[in-house]
Amino acid sequence: MKVLFLHGMAGDPDDINRTADLLPEFMISAPKVPYFDECHQSIEELADAVKQTLSPEYRGEDVLIAGNSLGGAVALCLGAHHRRVALVSSHIRMSTGRISRKMASLHQELARVFHDPSKLSRERVQRYESMWSQFTSCRKRFRRLGQLKRMAERFDYNGRYRLLQGRIALICGRHDPISPLDAFHDLRSAYPAMEMHIIEECAHAIPLEKPLALAGIFRQMSGS
Repeated sequence: MKVLFLHGMAGDPDDINRTADLLPEFMISAPKVPYFDECHQSIEELADAVKQTLSPEYRGEDVLIAGNSLGGAVALCLGAHHRRVALVSSHIRMSTGRISRKMASLHQELARVFHDPSKLSRERVQRYESMWSQFTSCRKRFRRLGQLKRMAERFDYNGRYRLLQGRIALICGRHDPISPLDAFHDLRSAYPAMEMHIIEECAHAIPLEKPLALAGIFRQMSGS
């Protein structure tokens, strides 16, 4: 089974590594999604940019495409060419709250992204702090954050849901305040052909918090 994993806006291709280690029989590709390249002015353009980087074996219908967080919208763009689409804590409602540049804001975000941030290694926390410092010190990247929110707001989610609902599996963290569970329940009520999987003791960072549960769902979706 081949899996194409699309990370979220604040994520990285290696977010899937722990899940991939649990699926040695799977071939998993995780391209870099160029969210902060300002030449891309829509989710569709982001998806086209990712598609251009894919090797031929990851463009086929037999590939499971999994989009994490905002990567879910990119996955929906590419999903017409794939048999199964996994929306992993995908954004349904975009947050409009203002984000401060202070380091305290990062730790507030970590408390929303992870169900139990205390379990993060010091190495990973330092990595996030370094990324945050680089991000907030660059006005261009900080401005791009607002552009990405507007791109997500313009994206035709419902059109993609209608087209792909029979292929979609919703994968949700029970305690996710960013992509809340009630929003997924509402979505599945509107599109009952979708599957739904709820992961306990988990917030928004499913691949990092619950790789074993995610690996099991991928196996189930592959039929193995």
